[in-house]
Amino acid sequence: SGVTQLVCTGWTMVGNEPESGAGTNFVANMTNDAVLTWHWATNFWLDTEAGLNGEIYVADGWQAAGDDVLIAATASNGYHFSMWGGDTDGCTIVGDQITVPMDKPRTITATFEINVYGITATAGVNGSVIPSGVVPVTHGGSTSITVLAMAGAHIIQIQVDGTNTDVYTPQDTTRSIAFSNVVSDHVLT
Repeated sequence: SGVTQLVCTGWTMVGNEPESGAGTNFVANMTNDAVLTWHWATNFWLDTEAGLNGEIYVADGWQAAGDDVLIAATASNGYHFSMWGGDTDGCTIVGDQITVPMDKPRTITATFEINVYGITATAGVNGSVIPSGVVPVTHGGSTSITVLAMAGAHIIQIQVDGTNTDVYTPQDTTRSIAFSNVVSDHVLT
């Protein structure tokens, strides 16, 4: 039916020569009664699909019935493996790997999602940050955080990942800190 394949693996014969062969045809000179048996194997079609931003390393193809096929997924830079989908019943899933028992035709799909990083923004005494808390930014994305001194105060220092960002004067009461092409978590204090 297009997804199940019977493959002749050979034949055996009792009572005449030749006794066996691997082909799908043969010639015999019949001189007496004989029993000819054809041997068949079943293959099932495995359809593998990788969603956007990733790949898998097992191509679509025929797989022998009863075999276990190991499929691994690899995400593109800035993405991560999310989940396996399709005909996963009876499969063993461990993270980005799936072992597929070929007991029927199957379609297996890997899904990937973009990485999201957090910029943790906190303010010291007499100040605030907008937005505050953990600010989510997708891989390669950009955002800015505004640092504000309360009335009568000024910015003394701003650090990103433990490093001072600039030199500040008593007139500095507002600063915007830009984060561009974000590819990891950051801390702004």
